[in-house]
Formats: sequence, structure tokens, C-alpha cells
Amino acid sequence: MRLILAAVDGSDPSRRAAQRAAEMAPRLGLGLRLATVIPDRAYFAEWQIGGDEGELHRLREQDAHALLERIAAELPVAAELRTLTGTPAEAIAEAAKADDVELVALGSRGRTLIGGVLIGSVAHRLVHICAKPILIVH
Repeated sequence: MRLILAAVDGSDPSRRAAQRAAEMAPRLGLGLRLATVIPDRAYFAEWQIGGDEGELHRLREQDAHALLERIAAELPVAAELRTLTGTPAEAIAEAAKADDVELVALGSRGRTLIGGVLIGSVAHRLVHICAKPILIVH
């Protein structure tokens, strides 16, 4: 089935993007896939990483899956859930390469303003590297 890939991070704009994607999908005859990105180690400054890296990744996976389940429960349609790993924009663009993805939806701003200032907006970066149509929701 062809689908909309809605990338979420728990921010209000990403929740609105998931909601918009869920409303659009049935009207367009598409399914819905919710995805969130577990940033890889390179995404964080060294001072942010501490303790057992394997345990940290396991905890991030748990948090990511819980986030996806919470957002999916708010939607009017069923959604397939996916966790991605890597740098957010690149991981989303890679997931969007799948043949079944028709459209990518995401929020205009993520959870942290500081992250957007320091590393650039994920939405802005994705517009430049993703070949699929993108819906950015404020």
C-alpha cells in the first residue's frame, strides 16, 4: 500500500503534522506510517553522552516506541510505527526513499529551539535532500 510517512518528535508541530497526515491519508487512498528518529552518537556533543552506550540506546528505543504509541493513539486512523536511527533529516530522507512512500509530513520546528539554531532545522534540511513531496505543518 502507498503511504504518507509522518515524522514525529513529540513537539506540537510534529503532532499536528501527524494529525494532518492521518486526515489526508484515507482521502488519498493512502496508509500512514509514523516514524521517529533515535539520533546516533554523532548527533550529540560528547558531554551529553555518559554511561553505558548500549543501555542508553536501549532506553532511547523504549522512549521512541512509547512516543510513537502515544501519538498513534491520538490519530483517527491506524498507523504503522517505525523507529529510525541516525541524523534526523538524513534518516527521514532515507526512509522516504521506500517505494511505498508518496509524501513526507513533519512539523516546522522540533522539540528544541537550541537544536534548530545549532544544527539547522530538520525540516529545512529535509527539503534539500528528500526527493519525495514534503508537507511541513506549523
